[in-house]
Amino acid sequence: MPISEIKNMKTISEVENYRKSVNEACDKRAEFISTCIRANDIANKPFGYIKEAFESISPELFKLSEGKKIMKKYTATIKGDKNLSALHSLCENIRKAGVESDINFFVNSIASEPWGVDKKTVDESCRKLGRVLAEGYILVASNGAVVLPEENTKLSDAIYYIAENKKSSKNIANYSNALKVIRESVEKNESSATITESRSIDDIANTMIEEFNKKYSSQLTKGEIDALKELSEGEDREKTFEKYKEACSTKLSEAKKKFDAEGNEAASEKITAIMEQISSKSYSLETVGNDVCGMIKLSNIFD
Repeated sequence: MPISEIKNMKTISEVENYRKSVNEACDKRAEFISTCIRANDIANKPFGYIKEAFESISPELFKLSEGKKIMKKYTATIKGDKNLSALHSLCENIRKAGVESDINFFVNSIASEPWGVDKKTVDESCRKLGRVLAEGYILVASNGAVVLPEENTKLSDAIYYIAENKKSSKNIANYSNALKVIRESVEKNESSATITESRSIDDIANTMIEEFNKKYSSQLTKGEIDALKELSEGEDREKTFEKYKEACSTKLSEAKKKFDAEGNEAASEKITAIMEQISSKSYSLETVGNDVCGMIKLSNIFD
């Protein structure tokens, strides 16, 4: 309503309702502008942060059809760019290392691998991926569950240095410093994982069934309850997680073959996107119950 029409209002109630609608519209617009500013900021971060940030919003993206398209676009962008593929591989190795790793062997392997990231084009590669992150962040930022990670600039700088440079007599000091940062990160992974395991192992054994039954008692199937008992009573929860992950992947692969044979390209593409999500899912003590139940539900769809 144009401001000039305010003079046509005849009651206080009309004026107050107008004031309220204007305030709400202004608040929404201000929130959207703030979201766009934040999206632009995180889109220009280093690869490591972009990767962590995208993974943090992925659960929310997966709930939306448009979000699933963005997730697929993110994966395709990495696979289609040599710089991003190399950085992703390096970051994933650093993330997974720890606990049972031979750290000396790991660090030496990192140093000897020709990662082949191009200094001239890597910034544009990351900006390209950053734009996908920004697109996803704007889509889900209104959801309070979206939590962005803290930025570790020291580790990001070390990753870039190793990815962009070959070790030589001229850069041995800088190379050594970068490897030291990566080593410390891996050792921290090991320490954190050990603390988390010792702190949570009794809790998960004693409360997992109770917690899930309390929240989802009317929704859990017998198969899901059996899986939760297996997780809470077993000694190797990661092995149990991998068993259900493999079973789910097998079921999805069979469904994809069926859709391919029927010429149902749309269904086949959807299955492929889900398979990529399952394939990239890694064991987490905090979410293993939800993850396993989710994979069982997926498997049951295609029985």
